[in-house]
Amino acid sequence: MRLVLSDVDAGGLAATVSLLRPQTETLIVSCDVSNADNVEDLAKATYDRFGSCHLLFNNAGVGTAGPIWTATLDDWKWTFGINVMGVVHGLRSFVPRMLKQGENSHIVNTASAAIAIAARVSPAKRS
Repeated sequence: MRLVLSDVDAGGLAATVSLLRPQTETLIVSCDVSNADNVEDLAKATYDRFGSCHLLFNNAGVGTAGPIWTATLDDWKWTFGINVMGVVHGLRSFVPRMLKQGENSHIVNTASAAIAIAARVSPAKRS
């Protein structure tokens, strides 16, 4: 299998790469999924190197701690930019290429587990 691995966190990306077998053919690309140009560069690099993409794992997710109503506007922009727009950018950059290659391809979109977690607040603390 040939892998393209991408992350905005260079240290985390390096740790992931270190887990791979040495013979695994990889392309490592730094990418901020909240940035459409970064994701387009990732797609271009993928196709330039390997000529196709059969499995796209759009996997990025973040969340802020505490009740959502205490999150700042910057927190919301950051979370939305990664959890929602990251998926949008991945789909827009990869799907047209995947369709053009004319081969079976699959996409898995995942985000933060924060979507399934609700902050519990006691009635006395709801201010």
